[in-house]
Amino acid sequence: MITLTGTKKYRNLEGNSAVSLLIDTREEDIDRRRKDIRALTVSGVYQKLEDPSEEKRILKQLMETHPHLKEFAESGKAKIFAVRAKAFQLLDGITRSHFEEVD
Repeated sequence: MITLTGTKKYRNLEGNSAVSLLIDTREEDIDRRRKDIRALTVSGVYQKLEDPSEEKRILKQLMETHPHLKEFAESGKAKIFAVRAKAFQLLDGITRSHFEEVD
């Protein structure tokens, strides 16, 4: 992942390593009924990347997938970091929930 170092988000990551990511289908399901929307919550831990070669490798992969982030990534203010996943919760509609812990 990547973020700017001068942001509140970055300060929060540095102060509390607990991370939660939400991935959902609201945009793609905008014309469908809300009860059909799916959401995945990934809970994990923020990890600094200490190895410059690993940062370069990850940045290269990010730029291949998301070339529109090139200016952002090369601004000198962006920091690459990792999230180690600990648990996943999938909501499939409004009543079906699946939870899985890892690690």
